[in-house]
Amino acid sequence: MNLGVHQGYRYQACYQTFQLGYTCRAYQAERKAQTIELAMNNSGIRDSSRVLHININLVIIVLKNLHTLFNYIPS
Repeated sequence: MNLGVHQGYRYQACYQTFQLGYTCRAYQAERKAQTIELAMNNSGIRDSSRVLHININLVIIVLKNLHTLFNYIPS
């Protein structure tokens, strides 16, 4: 049984971790960019999840975290 575990790496200077391969498609950087692009082109959450083959909740999480991706502070 494959659990889909990928090796993690750690920067020695700042101790942040990152991962080269992902099992879940939603956590790939390309999927996040595609989710944002679809939202900017006026696609709905259900449409985005259907096109990208990811869960609706993950689309919502990506869209909620946009302010941290772009360092956006609402006024």
